[in-house]
Amino acid sequence: MGLWLGGSVATGGPIGNISRARFGLLGVRYERLLVPAPSADARSSPSLTYTADLFPLLLLSIPQRAISSPPPRRPDPTQDLHTYGIGVSPAGLRLTFRAAQRVRPFVLGSTGLAYFAQAVPGPWGKHLNFMFDVGAGVRVALTPHLLFTAGYRYHHLSNGFRGRINPGIDGNLISVGVVLSR
Repeated sequence: MGLWLGGSVATGGPIGNISRARFGLLGVRYERLLVPAPSADARSSPSLTYTADLFPLLLLSIPQRAISSPPPRRPDPTQDLHTYGIGVSPAGLRLTFRAAQRVRPFVLGSTGLAYFAQAVPGPWGKHLNFMFDVGAGVRVALTPHLLFTAGYRYHHLSNGFRGRINPGIDGNLISVGVVLSR
């Protein structure tokens, strides 16, 4: 089990076209080792872990007129959007290298859903959005059962073409967390 938080240091990217947005999250993570099975001879090889995240808090802020090309008959935003939500990413994988060492680099990816109190990116969007992320980082063993994690994630959020528009938000997130293992 783990607890982590992340926040955007920049937004905009190859998929989403909303820039200057800010995204933050608080996550609770469940992890389960898939490959290799825990044994003494497999400790030096890479390990594959299933991850599932519950997000009891998602924060999103989009500046007024952040969407570069407004669609026809679009509601005119009169103020910035500041909303909060909850989410879940039930499908995640992490590949950890040097599993027996104190410092363990990793790559990861996950996908899930987010529900916001207000429609995102505004009245023409949806409350329910899809999200995915890919990233890399490092885990540092502080004790045999306590790990510190820090990393980077490319995070995408959009309504999956279910709203009148689907501009999407790409966030470059920095994350930190702790993991308790048995």
